[in-house]
Amino acid sequence: MKKVTFEKENGQWYVVLPDWKGSKEDLAMVAGADTLLDKLSDNSNNIVLNVDIKPFKGMTGIAWATSSTGDYMYNSMSVVNHPFWLCSVAVFVFGNYPDNIYIKIKKK
Repeated sequence: MKKVTFEKENGQWYVVLPDWKGSKEDLAMVAGADTLLDKLSDNSNNIVLNVDIKPFKGMTGIAWATSSTGDYMYNSMSVVNHPFWLCSVAVFVFGNYPDNIYIKIKKK
């Protein structure tokens, strides 16, 4: 399981990856991921998610791939069938585009 932090700056969501060697713009959450983070965070400026490619105890949602190139759908008790796109940052975090991403919302 990995703990992933997202922060919103000037209305734009970014994933926080201290080991990332690319530009900050590459870490921007767009194409539905930003809207999903707004919903999951209750419109706050940060959220921490526990994520894994295998189911785990206490998970609160699941995202599943709808293609092999980063198109995903998220489903949970509070956000149902929300589409979003994952960029190559997902490959940095998981090693590839996983078939499923299991999620637990944590409070920062």
